[in-house]
Amino acid sequence: MASKRKQLTEEQRNAWARQIGFRSIGKELPDNVTLTDVVRSLPKEVFRKDHAKAWFSVLVSLVSLSLGIYGVYLSPWYLLPVAWFLAGTAATGWFVIGHDCGHRSFHSEDIVEDIVGTIMFMPLIYPFEPWRIMHATHH
Repeated sequence: MASKRKQLTEEQRNAWARQIGFRSIGKELPDNVTLTDVVRSLPKEVFRKDHAKAWFSVLVSLVSLSLGIYGVYLSPWYLLPVAWFLAGTAATGWFVIGHDCGHRSFHSEDIVEDIVGTIMFMPLIYPFEPWRIMHATHH
């Protein structure tokens, strides 16, 4: 099926890029290249789940948030914004792990992903399972 979008010339792409603050915008893929073609071009190891790396990310997130909260506890009033920022950044790691569980890319067992995703979303006060279903619809 031919694309009905107007194809921009290289000059138009470069002008648009400068207008929005970039140096350049890449060319669109030809109409005959599909997402399946792109996925098949990726190395197989991209799709392998590395359990050691996944659990290490959980450990890093646990330690980071613990240190962030301890930093908030220890900080004098004038350093609290910095401590809050660091703790909030560490909490983002919890969301990222939960997000991976929602995409079923954290572990090979769904039950492990559901448990880890639920635990990682708990401090964020957000229910994992409804989010996972809603987010899958989004994609």
